[in-house]
Amino acid sequence: MHDGEAAVLRSKTGKLAIKIRKSGDLHSDFVRAYRGGWMKYGKNINVLTDDSTGDEGEGVPLP
Repeated sequence: MHDGEAAVLRSKTGKLAIKIRKSGDLHSDFVRAYRGGWMKYGKNINVLTDDSTGDEGEGVPLP
């Protein structure tokens, strides 16, 4: 993967098209999202998480 390259993040609940920007301060297995978009257009990082409620509270991403 290279800076500026298009990629798709996928989970069991959805997918999100992104552009890659590498960072030396973040492990390569992790993703940092600086800002979101409109959920109704599928442009928000939360499309990758399930909206279940857990012991930690509502909307907590659980494995």
